[in-house]
Parts: sequence; C-alpha cells; structure tokens
Amino acid sequence: MRFIADLHIHSRYSRATSHDLTFPNLYKWALYKGINIIGSGDFTHPQWVEEMEEYLEPAPEQGLYALKEKFCLEAQEGIPHDLIIPVRFLLSVEISSIYKKNGRTRKVHNIVFAPNLEIAKKIAYRLSQIGNIKSDGRPILGLDSHHLLEILLQISPEIYLIPAHIWTPWFSLFGANSGFDHIEECFEDLTPYIFALETGLSSDPPMNWMCSQLDRFTLVSNSDAHSPSKLGREANLFSCEFSYPDLFDALKKGDPERFLGTLEFYPDEGKYHLDGHSKCKLRLTPEQSMEHKGRCPMCGGKITLGVLHRISELADRKAGEKPSRIFPFRNLIGLETILGEVLGVKATSKKVETEYFAMLKQFGSELEIISNASLADLEKKGSVILAEAVKRTREGKLQIEGGYDGEFGTIQIFQPGEREKFLPQETFFGFEGTEKKINPKKRAKVEKEKTQSSSPLEKSLWDTLNQEQRDAIESQDKKILVIAGPGTGKTMTLTCRLAHLVLQNKIAAKNILAITFTNKASEEMRSRIQQWLGDMSSEMTICTFHKLGLQIIKENAALVGLPEDFVIYTKEDVCGLLGESKNKKEMLEKISLAKNALVDPGTLQEEGIQEFYAIYQKVLKDNKGILLEDLVYMPVRILQANPKIQQQYQERFLSIAVDEYQDIAYAQHSLLKLLITENTFFFAIGDPDQAIYSFRGANLQYFLDFGKDFPSARQICLSENYRSIKNIVEASCSLVAHNKKRIPNEIKSQKKGKNLQIFEAANDRAEAQFIVHTIQELMGGLTMLSSGKESTLEAPYSFHNFAILYRTSQQNKTLQEVFAESSIPYQCSGTGSFWKEEKIQNWKSLFQLFLLPESGPPLYRLLQGMPGIGEKSIMAWKERKGLHLLENIPFLSSSGKESLELLVKTMQQFPPSIPLEKWIAALSQQIPWPCLQIEKEDFNHLCQASSFFHDLGEFLSYISLHETTEEFEPRAEKVSMLTLHAAKGLEFPVVFIIGCEENILPYTRFGWDEEKEEEERRLFYVGMTRAKDMLYLLHSKKRLLFGKEETNLPTRYFQEIPNSLKSFAKHKLSKPKKRTEGEQLSFF
Repeated sequence: MRFIADLHIHSRYSRATSHDLTFPNLYKWALYKGINIIGSGDFTHPQWVEEMEEYLEPAPEQGLYALKEKFCLEAQEGIPHDLIIPVRFLLSVEISSIYKKNGRTRKVHNIVFAPNLEIAKKIAYRLSQIGNIKSDGRPILGLDSHHLLEILLQISPEIYLIPAHIWTPWFSLFGANSGFDHIEECFEDLTPYIFALETGLSSDPPMNWMCSQLDRFTLVSNSDAHSPSKLGREANLFSCEFSYPDLFDALKKGDPERFLGTLEFYPDEGKYHLDGHSKCKLRLTPEQSMEHKGRCPMCGGKITLGVLHRISELADRKAGEKPSRIFPFRNLIGLETILGEVLGVKATSKKVETEYFAMLKQFGSELEIISNASLADLEKKGSVILAEAVKRTREGKLQIEGGYDGEFGTIQIFQPGEREKFLPQETFFGFEGTEKKINPKKRAKVEKEKTQSSSPLEKSLWDTLNQEQRDAIESQDKKILVIAGPGTGKTMTLTCRLAHLVLQNKIAAKNILAITFTNKASEEMRSRIQQWLGDMSSEMTICTFHKLGLQIIKENAALVGLPEDFVIYTKEDVCGLLGESKNKKEMLEKISLAKNALVDPGTLQEEGIQEFYAIYQKVLKDNKGILLEDLVYMPVRILQANPKIQQQYQERFLSIAVDEYQDIAYAQHSLLKLLITENTFFFAIGDPDQAIYSFRGANLQYFLDFGKDFPSARQICLSENYRSIKNIVEASCSLVAHNKKRIPNEIKSQKKGKNLQIFEAANDRAEAQFIVHTIQELMGGLTMLSSGKESTLEAPYSFHNFAILYRTSQQNKTLQEVFAESSIPYQCSGTGSFWKEEKIQNWKSLFQLFLLPESGPPLYRLLQGMPGIGEKSIMAWKERKGLHLLENIPFLSSSGKESLELLVKTMQQFPPSIPLEKWIAALSQQIPWPCLQIEKEDFNHLCQASSFFHDLGEFLSYISLHETTEEFEPRAEKVSMLTLHAAKGLEFPVVFIIGCEENILPYTRFGWDEEKEEEERRLFYVGMTRAKDMLYLLHSKKRLLFGKEETNLPTRYFQEIPNSLKSFAKHKLSKPKKRTEGEQLSFF
C-alpha cells in the first residue's frame, strides 16, 4: 500500500505549540494534507496520554492507532468525501537530552517510537525517574543519548530511536554549537541500532550526501509540526504494509521498493540554513562568516553557524556528488504559501484560508495538489497563474532568501510586477489580478528598511528599558498591576510583556488575549507586536471589549437564541419600530443602563418598562439583532450560565492583558472575572490619575481594589517620564496630588525646559489669536503664510506638533473661525464618526438588507429615503407590522412600487461578491437614490474600508464597532483641536489648554461633589501631561459660550501649581515696527 507518513509532531503540551493540537484536529488536517500516518507526539506527557485513551483506539493494523468512530464522524463534517482516507497515529515523542560528554555540553534531540501504549507508559515511567516529564510535552532530561537508547532497548527491542533534525545548530546530533562530529561519538557501541536520521527543515538529501558517514543511514523528513496546519511540510513516502513493524523494517533495510523517498521543505527556507546574526539582521554565506572569523561585522557578536556551514565542515564530498544508495525526493512549498503569492497577500490571510479550502474541494488534498495534480487541470479549473506557480514550485524556479539564526527564509515565486502578466482576465479566485506598482526607488527603500528592522526584543531595545519596565515585562507573578504614569512607556511595556510571554515563557500566541478600549489602540498594539513576533502575532487576540464580546456571542449564538447571521443595530435603528410611546428614548436608555449594570431589564419595576421591554425584545428577535450594549451583557450571561463554555475560554486565554485598566466598568470587570482563573497570567496596566470616563460607567475603584480581587497580585510603578520636560511633570504631579482617591506614584523626568506659560486674554477671540501668533512664532516664520523667512530654530515645529485642548466642544467655534482666517490647517474632534453620518447609515441599512432581506429596521430606514414613498406609505407599512419587501409592493404608489421593485431586482441580481469595493461600486450604479449619493471622497472611504474584508457580515460588524469612534488622525499635518477627553493617549510637543476658568475647568454646571471634583482635576492632569516641550494654559476675562457671554475667574487649579514652575505670557498687538536684520515681523 502506498501512503504518506509524518512521524514527528508535537501536542499542545509542548512549549510554543498551538492550543488546537487535539486528536480530532490532527485527524482533520491529515485529511486536508493527504497524510495517512502521523506521529502522536509527546506520549510521555501524562495529560496527553489521557487524551490518547479518550480519543484513540487500537487500529486493525499492528502498532497503529485510529481515532474513535464517533470522533471521526464529527471531524469529517463538512469535509469533501474525496478527501476521506485512512488516517492512523503512531506513538512518538521527542526527547531533549542535555549533558556533558568529552568535556563539552551536548544538546541533542531524539525521536522515540513505541509499538503500543503499554510500552509507551513504561518509557514514561522510566524517564520520570530521571527527570520531569510533566512540565513539557518534549521532556528535557540530563540524560546521555547513549544511555537513553540503552534504557529504551532494555524496555523493548521494538522501540526505535531516530536522531531529530540532525543539523540544527543548538539541539541536534551534528549541531555546530553542541553536537558531535561523528555519530559514534554520541551513541558509541549502540550506533548499529540507529538506522535512520531526520535531516531537518534546513537541509535536504543532496546536502547530506556530501558527508559519506551518513551513507549507511536512511534519511527521513518530518514536519516537526507545532500546529495542525504545519503537518506534512516535510513527509515520507512508503509502499509497504500499513503497520508499525513493516514501516520501520522498510527504514531499517533502506528498501527502495518499500521506502520511496521524501517530500522536502526547500532547505534555504529553514531558519538555520545560512550563517547569520538575527539581532543585526545579518545573513551570511559560510565563506563570508569565515572571512569575518565567526564574528558579526556590525556588533562583534558571535555569528550563529548555519546548517550549510556545518555540513561543509564535515563534508568529504563535493556538492553534487552522490553516494551509491540514494532515495528520491522532491522539494515543495506549502499550498498556503503558493496561494499567498498567487493572491498577492500574506499566506496567513483570511483570503488564503478561504481559497485553500476551495482548492481542496476542487482538486483534492494539499500534497496531491502540489505534488501530482495536472498543471493542465489547474489551469483549466483554476487559473493560469495558479498553474504557473505550482509549476515553478515543482521545478525549483524560485527566488529564496535563506533562513539564518532562527529566522525563516523567504520564498518568492513571482518577481515584482510579474503577477500581472498572468492575470489578464478574471482568475479562479473571483477578482481581477492587479498588483500595485511601486516606484523602484521606493521599493528599494522599503526593502532596505526591511533588512534594517529590529529583531524580536533585541538587545538594543532591551537596553532602552528601565528597571521598572523590565520588572513588569519579566515578572513571573500570575497577577500584576502596573501603575504607568503618563509618558512612562506604558504601551511599550505592555507590548514587550506580550512578546516576552511568547518568546520566553513559551505561551502560544493563540492563548493570549489583549484588551484595549479603542480600535486604534488595538491596531497600534498589533503593529508593535508584529515587529517582534512577525506573522505569529496574527494568532494573538487583540481587541476591544466589544469585539471580544462579539466573538463570544458569534461562537455561542444559539445559546442566546440568535441565528449565526445576526445583526448589530443601533438604538436609532430600532427606535422607529417600538411603537408611538412618547418616552421610548428614555425607556431605551434605562434598558441600556440596566444591561451595563448586568441587571435583567425585564425585572425593572418602573411603570411601563416591562411592557416596553417585551416589545423591544420582540423587535430584536424578529429582526435577528442585538444592540451595542449586548456585546458585553450577553457574553457575561453566556459564561455565567454555562460553566463548561466558561472553562473553554479560560483554557483558550491562558494570558490576559488589559490596557487602561482604570477605565473598566462593572460589566467589563465581571466579564474579566469570568475569564480569569487562579492560573491565568493577568496583566493590568493603567494610571488611576488618568481615570476620566465615569460618565461612560467606568469605575476607578476596580483599579484601587485590584489587590482585593487578586490578593497575591504584584504591584509595579512606572515612574520615569520620557515624554515631558521636568517642569511640566512636576507641575502636573503637584496638581493631582491634591486628590485623595489615588495610588501615589512619584513621576520624574530628566528633561529640562521652560516653565508653563499662563496667558490671560480679553476674550475668546483674543485667546485664539494668541495661539495662532504663537504657532507662527514657534515655527520660525511660515513660508506658506508669506513670511519669507527661514526658521532660526534648530528643530522647527510642524503643524502636527501643536494641539489645542478644551473642556467642551462648544469652545472650538471661535477657534475654528480664527484659524480659518489665518489659513493654518487644522483638524477637529467632536464632529462625530464617519460611520454615523446619515447617508453612510443608509448604506449600512442597504448592506443589512442584503444579508437579512426580512429585517425590519434597515427597510424602515431606507423607506424614508426611497423616491416615491412618503409618510403615509411608511405608516401603512408599520400598521401592517412591517411586511417584507415583496409583500409591500401592492400597497405602494406607482413611483413607490418602482423604487421597491428596483431594490428587490438589485438584491436578486447583485448578491454580495468579493472584492466588496467593486460590488459596492456596482450597487451605486444600480440604485441611484439621493439617500445613497455621497461625496466622492466619502464614497472612496467607504469602498476602501470594505476592501479589507472578505465577507459582508464581517464588514457590517466592523461598521457597528466603529460607529462610536471618531476618526481622528494624530499624524496628519494639521494643528489638532481636541476635547480633553479625546486627547487621552496622545502627545504633542506643544499644547494649549484654553478655557482654564471656573465653571468650565472644572466643569461645575451639572452638580458638584468630591468625586466630580477629583475627576475634573484628573482631566486637567491628563491635558497637562499631553505636552512634551511646552504647555500654555489660557483663560479669558469674557467668553461667548452656549449663546451667551460669560465672565469667569481663572481656574482654581492655577493655585495648585507652584509659582516657580509657571510664567505669565504676554501678547502685544502693537503696530509693526521697522525690523533690523534677523528680527521676526509680528504676525499681528
């Protein structure tokens, strides 16, 4: 029988492995790949053995195990029948031996195979007497490889040992750093019991043929998979009896009739192929490293010698020479890598995943596609570019940058711009292949930047961290609270902590959950972590509480009575369908508050609320929807009511980190408590002095009570401010020290600079004019403002270096007028989210109808904008309890019928398709209603946003999660105007805070108590600490606000800042005088 075997894999109990490594998942991926026999991995680990006994049973074939029938049937659901093949497990484990021999420390990995579970248990028992086999699926033992083999042979002669990845520099038989020069040095008199060697990813048979001492061994290749999807990246081909004894007999005898050879990684792609120094991003050939005497020419550090170098040291044949006995082999690239090249995206992208499974359905298993599938069939049923990519892969016509020092090599099938030659028409994947052209100079610059980018947690980065930050990053405490004052490197510490957990603690990225409060913060965090973890970072869950909640609801929709395609509505969406109650908005708000407090709104005792809530629930159920506040409320209810599901999430998220912990609310705190166990690594970071969101339900007390929630928690303070000058730090600390409800943190700065500048203006217009004048002065004369004078400053400021902060958005009206007159570019927060704009909401409703044609809220919204449909038609529709699309047509006027018929026809003829941006563009041509016509810039924004999604439902979820977020870009080349709340998390070289007056800052118009006073002080503290170099605090004698002129005293907070830290600025509106050379002309 011909079959494929991958004999070296791991379980999820090995370090740095995927949580998805379960027997049902391994079975499924074996079917996807076309593999008949896979190693079990880790049979010495007690918990993995328990799972073996639960999921596996002895197969009819001797020495092999099969997945039990009920698990097989579950795993086969949704898998094409053509992919179903016999899949068996063969008991295996990798042992790491670290010991001293012949005066050197040796580190060797060996794969051990057992003929049955009884013998496997004997091996585990014997090794448990030598070392700890429970902490890692790949046990690390202080046991000589010779002694290991001796123990195994004493237990049973049917146990076999194959040295693993024999050339890897650090842990292998021939490794440059801790291996041997000859196999007899390692195994001594037991060497005859070694009959096969695993060559590893960084070498292939021709490289091994250069060493004649290997001629007598059968060379095998395995995936060493740490996740199910990596199965089969290397594998072995057999034609023998499907059994443990015959498989190993074929290897022992090296019978070419029964052992048919190997499927190989391209060795250049292996992460130890070439020499190099990853910290300096330096890749070298053996000749180059010898020229530099094994030292990095950039830093002087020791170069890691790669497999190619090590083989050349031991070689006694020239490259290309062959021994008398060789086995066939074929170098291949994984299908996901090929599809990534074909589609022009990363191999780990959602688009590749979708097309991967489509390919399996069309052509068969992955190994069949990349090894044997007819190129003509691939071209005919797939695409020209797909066939060409597979052809080049088989022929080795690739561009490969070799891997080095732990960095995988990179493979390129197509040269830049070459894809376009193969994409003249629509491809198999449903889109026109267009590759963005990049200027060659720009491309060269990008490539240069790539080669110079930092490696994971490199020494140069580590050296920039202070001891407090290192303590927070390296701490092994399970529960940690970090008090991170402004500018103390909070984001850097958090992201380094997450990378450290993966790289050092060996927690799989998939088992890490990081929660932020904004989508932008999530994106920034992912971007930073990607610098250190690369594609591995995509496995990490980095999201907001709302997005986490959405994920939990989607995975458990049936438990809360929701279909899989449920929709997230806004209150405005459903309001029109909730009857004619005058106080329905008030009722909706009460329901929202109840859910945020985790109170069942149906239990509220206020008059009319229960009846209203029943209608509310029915409207949502009938329209398959939820509201935004449900995104935390429902997950809490799901986990509270289902302990098994709660346990699944607890096991999935072994490490949880929360940014801005001072801002969590009751429901969010409750969700965290349900996810965190005694063994969870929980890392909370924030600053209680920046708690400013109580109006959203945030409760500072959760931060202050962290020690009560987690009694064994460690508390770490970050106190070195790298952002602001010393005077700003001392002034802001002096201010916030007047609060009682806080955790003292002595923030300090080493940067010197000027005092805070306090300016008194005659009115709010003079206040704005002072800011314009100061910006021009600090920029050293603006050529765009016709100054004609070059800057005399050493580091001239740019527009984006300035921010103007205020307590309420009402204060920016005069500012905008004055700035418009001055021609200084600016951007302003407080204008609302792009996604909340009326016509964008109309587009959202249209999208919702395509997914749920029977849904009432989106149809109700569109009816209000359809040509030919008036109030009477809408009222009639509501009276008929919201009939569906086609049912409404008979009741409409002729023009109304025409509009609705157009909608129905369009929905039938133009179902959602990928790419979404092209589909949306087509819709705009089909439905030319005024309610959908938006500015070209906005329409482009809509289309561009959709281009990141491969599913309309995903795009709708994105819109719903971003409707409450203002799209403010701090990097834009404009002066920023922001509320103090919106400025949180940002920093600017120069900051102006306007309206520093009683009744405004602090804002005392709606009641006053000690808690409000402390929060207002914290808000002022947040504003002050946004400034890096200069801080201006402005107040006016008179101010036009809320339609009337006010006269207020300077804020009380001025008195809480030491006089030694503040100066008083003046603004002279004198006539221009004749300048001497080099003097700046006054702007006014």
